[in-house]
Amino acid sequence: MTQGNAQPAGIFPSRFSWVLCLLLSLTAVGQENIAHRVVKLQRHQIGVYGVELKYGTGWCADAGCSLLVTCYHVAREVSPGKIGGAKVLQVDVASGPDDDGAVLIMTTSGGWLRYNPLNDVALISLSQPLLPGTPTPSFYTGHLVPGQELVVHGFPSGGKQEAVAAKLLSVGDGLLELSLATETAAGLSGSAVTDKQGRIVGMLSSVTDGRAFAVPLWSIADALRKFRPALHSQLFPDGPRKPPEFQGSMVISRELLAALSGASPEPALPLASLEDGLGQAFPELVPHPTRLLNTREEPVDILKLRRRAQRMFQQMANLRALQTLRLNTEGNSELTWLHELYVDSHDLVFRAIDDGQLMSALPLPRRRRAVLPGAEWRDLPRMVASEFKLRLEEVGTKDVGGKQLRVFRYQASVEDRVCWAFFRTTEVFWSHDRHFPVACRGEVWTDAELNLLRISQELEVSAGKVPMQLFQLAVLYGWLGGDLVPVEMAVRGTIAGHTCRADAHFSNYIRSSRLDQAVNRSAQVPLDLEPALPTAGL
Repeated sequence: MTQGNAQPAGIFPSRFSWVLCLLLSLTAVGQENIAHRVVKLQRHQIGVYGVELKYGTGWCADAGCSLLVTCYHVAREVSPGKIGGAKVLQVDVASGPDDDGAVLIMTTSGGWLRYNPLNDVALISLSQPLLPGTPTPSFYTGHLVPGQELVVHGFPSGGKQEAVAAKLLSVGDGLLELSLATETAAGLSGSAVTDKQGRIVGMLSSVTDGRAFAVPLWSIADALRKFRPALHSQLFPDGPRKPPEFQGSMVISRELLAALSGASPEPALPLASLEDGLGQAFPELVPHPTRLLNTREEPVDILKLRRRAQRMFQQMANLRALQTLRLNTEGNSELTWLHELYVDSHDLVFRAIDDGQLMSALPLPRRRRAVLPGAEWRDLPRMVASEFKLRLEEVGTKDVGGKQLRVFRYQASVEDRVCWAFFRTTEVFWSHDRHFPVACRGEVWTDAELNLLRISQELEVSAGKVPMQLFQLAVLYGWLGGDLVPVEMAVRGTIAGHTCRADAHFSNYIRSSRLDQAVNRSAQVPLDLEPALPTAGL
């Protein structure tokens, strides 16, 4: 939505009718059908600088066109009274200042509105059909693919209707991000976004820094489900549904689980020992007068422990396993995600079970405070083995489940740059990542032969750096043949006063000298394989 006069203007009560404009000359049948249903919304108003024109776009949602869909911010600023001779009976909005997730956004007219961009939807009920005899529009509820060609149907600058070519840049659980083949985006708010067959996939809502964003179809369907349940059932008998908090399979069939096969080892220590010490500050080592900086000065058993850790790390290459991840985010909401992880050499790749999507890191839940494990189960043995700035000492023994274990304690300072944290702040239009070194400490529990059975860690984040007050984790290992592999992992964190937790279970291990063809990266889009780090986010 925008206005013709560049000067800002306030929002006035509706006293002028909107104008309906149709374009009938598109060639493809599907595109022609949607073109019939796209409506120019405009209103003249008297402002400080004379008569000003505000405009946007809407589209017909039902047969005959007595219900229009547009953006919340368009309906709010244009303020409908009449459209094409039909009176506006009612305007239902899916968002507003009190909506969960509402943020303050500047409109193209220079004003400010508070709403949730994911719910930027309004339904306008008319007194009579604008297009009697026309059928309902078509919708596409399947998967969208980055790079897919789309079309935006609207009225750039409030002029003639155009079918603007677009390309999908990213698809996730929020807004659709597009590139537009036009520099004139004003007036396109509320435009129907379709695939090449003319099926609606979303609605254009904003253009920010050269990127266009569209409200996803599931959000439009949610508004129809709330305000027009009968029409919703007619248009969307099988979806779309609001996506889960993050992508991936939340359930797994017995058949698929059996097909994964592989070995599922038990942890070498009782499961209760996983939580030992979590939730309390880890103890520090007694200050040492001098710093040990090379292996020649370390005790013999510390050197043996490092060699054991090195072998353990090396044996974790070329593995495939099923990881079941359970998250408890703020508000105590529990989310479950099952996916496969592959270790190719020492590169880590995640694969969603349902659609085979490959990822180099797990996505954080949408707009929730949460902690997420990375690859600490692999990186902690590597750290013990090769980080010689890590101060490592044996501090005693511990009886766990009838086993007498040796306990080693370690710690490093920020300046040592041994331990790192990753914190992501996610908003609707942007996300900001921070990757920074932190002080850390923890324990390593071994058997008499110095096999590493449990490793824990606490990251110490400086006050004020990020709103994370606590980040702790622990990993239990089990025997896969003669090698130790992760079986259970717990992550605990406090973010902005909210307690968050994540638990991971590893099963269905298969060792291979080479990854399955399904994850052969020569046939896939290249992945940016960075070290998987412990992650927290807002």
